[in-house]
This record gives sequence, C-alpha cells and structure tokens, in this order.
Amino acid sequence: MQSVTHSVTQPLLILLINVYDIACNAENC
Repeated sequence: MQSVTHSVTQPLLILLINVYDIACNAENC
C-alpha cells in the first residue's frame, strides 16, 4: 500500500515542479 502511494505521489510531485517551472518561465522570474 505504501509503494502505491509513493508511485502516485512521485509523478504528481514532478508534475507540480514542471508546472511551476513553466509558470516561472512565463513570468520571467
């Protein structure tokens, strides 16, 4: 069960970082 949670949390974390980077590039920060 813990491995399932980890396999779900990891891609979400990467996606969140990617969205943050795209937004940062759009804002030129």
